[in-house]
Amino acid sequence: MLTDTEQILNFIGCIPYAIFAAKGGQGRLMADPWWLVPGRTSYELHVIFISQCLNVYAMFLVKASICAYLMALDFGRSYRIIIWISVVIVILCNFIMMLILHFAYCRPYYSRWDFSVKGECWPAAVSEATAYVQIASNIITDLVSMLLR
Repeated sequence: MLTDTEQILNFIGCIPYAIFAAKGGQGRLMADPWWLVPGRTSYELHVIFISQCLNVYAMFLVKASICAYLMALDFGRSYRIIIWISVVIVILCNFIMMLILHFAYCRPYYSRWDFSVKGECWPAAVSEATAYVQIASNIITDLVSMLLR
C-alpha cells in the first residue's frame, strides 16, 4: 500500500506525462500519418523522457525519506546497519545509476528524442539490465522498510 507521500508524488509525476503525452499523441502507431508533422515524434519522446526522469527521481526522494525516517527511530545496531545498507542501495540504484542511464546512455543525450541528431547509444541490453537492477533494488528496499516498521 502506498503512503500518502508516495501517492502525492505519483499523482504529481503523472500530471505532466498525461497532459503532454496525450496532447503529443502517445498511443498512436508510428506508421500513422499523424506522425508526418515535423517535430511531433520528437516532442512526445521528449515528454516521455522527462516524465520518466521525474518518476525515477521522485521514487528516489520517497525512498530516501523513508530511510531518513527509519534512521530517526531508535533501533539497535544490527538494524541500523541494515538501514545504512538500504541507504546505499537507494543512492546507488535509484539515483546514481539512473543519472548515468538518463544522461550518458546516448551521446548527445538529446538524440534519444531528436532523430535529426546523429547520436551513439549503448546497447539496449544496458538499459534493460539497469531496469531490472532498479526493480530488484526497489523490491529489496521495500521489503526491508516493511520489515523494520
